[in-house]
Amino acid sequence: MSKMKWRKYSQFIGLAILAIILYYVDLEEVWRQLKLSDPILIGAAIILILPQVGLRAFRWQTMLARQGIHCPFRFALSFYFAGIYIGLITPGRLGEVAKAYFLKQRGLASLSEALPSIFADRCLDLYCLLIFAVTSLYPMKLGVNSAVVGSIFCITVAVVPWFVIYFWRTSHVSSMVRESISARLTTKWADAFETFSKVTGRLISIDIAFMLLLTVMSYGIYFFQTYLIGRSVGLDLGFSTIAMVVSVAILIGFIPITIAGFGTREAVFIFLFGRFEISSASALSFAFLYNLVYIICVGIISVIFWMRLNHRKELVIAKSKDLD
Repeated sequence: MSKMKWRKYSQFIGLAILAIILYYVDLEEVWRQLKLSDPILIGAAIILILPQVGLRAFRWQTMLARQGIHCPFRFALSFYFAGIYIGLITPGRLGEVAKAYFLKQRGLASLSEALPSIFADRCLDLYCLLIFAVTSLYPMKLGVNSAVVGSIFCITVAVVPWFVIYFWRTSHVSSMVRESISARLTTKWADAFETFSKVTGRLISIDIAFMLLLTVMSYGIYFFQTYLIGRSVGLDLGFSTIAMVVSVAILIGFIPITIAGFGTREAVFIFLFGRFEISSASALSFAFLYNLVYIICVGIISVIFWMRLNHRKELVIAKSKDLD
């Protein structure tokens, strides 16, 4: 099978997994549990969507400001939600890079200037998620049976990215890559890469600590939402346990073999919750409510922002910081 055909059909792997799960799990028991779920807790989880995404949008705005791109928060929030909408309908949520296009479309930045913030935004999310997931390997006995080994593994994962960044900034690798691009493609692509590299370098500063703090705060709200969802269907598990399971499920969901994580996420929930003696029906009930909050409700909110972007007049962004 050619690479093109593989990319075309690979997104259906997750949907096939979901179909198998629905076939073997007792759906009547799932429906019974869903009917008994607590609507107040689910409503609270839905309400927390705005502050959770709002923190991420503010983090992105901070990155843009670091680059000298002045984008008021209300526009950053609109672009962020609209990017989420496109990400939900693309494998691995790759469509979220559309935020760079929104900036370019309105004359705020070129793609090569906008993409570093998108790249850094995604990397911060993946970095924190990866640390959360690696931390959960020992408690859930996922191939790590020693607390010492788990700690070493976690520290390694946390430190290595910073060594890579340091090596990139202090070596001549960037120049070598630019020359290679210029030789293989065109000078235009090489210049775009150089702009990307320089802007990325400006993002790596002491401000990254503040951005990491915003990321941790955002995920704190996110995991609290998942805890509320778990309690609503009667999962007798603590906050940290549900957070660990969800962090692993999200990472698996980024693999571009499905759309919006369907199938792979449910499989991970059933497998990992099963290690805590949670039935497949209960795990699937949790998955359905998770999808209600993070796919349907987030999707509806994102569509609203997306539609507003389509009908909004050209945005006029003042250069004065006082108007930010």
